[in-house]
Parts: sequence; structure tokens; C-alpha cells
Amino acid sequence: SSSFLHIDLIRAPVSSLDNLALYASAFLLISPNAVMTSAAMTAGLLLDVGKIIIALEKPESIGSLVNVAAGAPYDWVIPATERDILGCTHAEVGGCFLNLWGVTTPIVEAVTFHDDPTAVFNSELDAVGVVHVSNYLAHWGASQDGGEAMEKMLNREYLQMVEVADKEELWKDTVAQILSESSQ
Repeated sequence: SSSFLHIDLIRAPVSSLDNLALYASAFLLISPNAVMTSAAMTAGLLLDVGKIIIALEKPESIGSLVNVAAGAPYDWVIPATERDILGCTHAEVGGCFLNLWGVTTPIVEAVTFHDDPTAVFNSELDAVGVVHVSNYLAHWGASQDGGEAMEKMLNREYLQMVEVADKEELWKDTVAQILSESSQ
């Protein structure tokens, strides 16, 4: 049961300590204000808590998720696959537990809907959207060659709805620059 944790929480790009700075940079780049940045960064730290809970509470399902993750780019299991195997996603499990633990609503929503920001639509970019985009940028920055699966991580329809779709290339260029400078 620990292999799911190893594959998804230790090797995954956004979970490694080396990429926390990249993730934080992405939050600061995208977020329009300090209050939202704080909520988004906290949600980013708790983003995959649902994976830990699933590993502890449903260890019999871990083998299936490991098999799917092993064949997926960057060990990313799409939410639909999680739902097929578990009946829910790691984001929903994490959000549910964070809510039970009394975590504030913006953080709970950002964790719960980080894979599907349109499920809790706001007409402006909010913490959910900042976490969604930052998660994508951190994965993209770690790979820069994610192909079709990687591109499915970013909900461009949502970006259009909150009127920030035109910023995607700027965000990617900035992440690439951060990575370039950090590797020197």
C-alpha cells in the first residue's frame, strides 16, 4: 500500500521539495491579491491530502491506481479513473476531510475542485482557479513535454470564463524562466 504514496506523493513533480518554490512562484504569478494567494498556497500544501487518506483507508484500491499511474504521464491519474476505481476523486476525499476538520471554505473549495474549477464557478479568478492553474503549471514546468494527457489537466474553458485565458503563455514563459534560472 505504500507504493501509491511513493509513486504519487514522492515522485510526482508538484510533491517534491525541489518544486515547492516553483509551485509558490506559480501562485504568486497568477493570484491577483495577497489574501487569495494565502488561501491558494495553503490549499496547495493540502492539495493531495486525499491521496494519503485513500492510501490509509482504502489500501485494497491502491494496486489499481498504481497500475494506472505507472502507465500515465508523470504518474497522473485522471479524476475519471479515480472515480471509476474508488467512486470519488482524491480531491473530493481531501476536501471532505478538510471540511470536517474545520478548514476555511476557500481552502476546502480549492482542494476539492482543483481538478475541475468549473464545478464551483465564480465569475472571477479565485483560489480554486489559482490552485488549478498552479497545479498545472507545476506539472508542466516539471515536464514541459506532457503531451495530450498533460494538456487535459488545464481547463481552458474555465480560463476563458474568468477571462485569463490570454495569460497562459505568459505563465508558461515565466515558469520556464524560473526553471532556467534555478538550474544555473
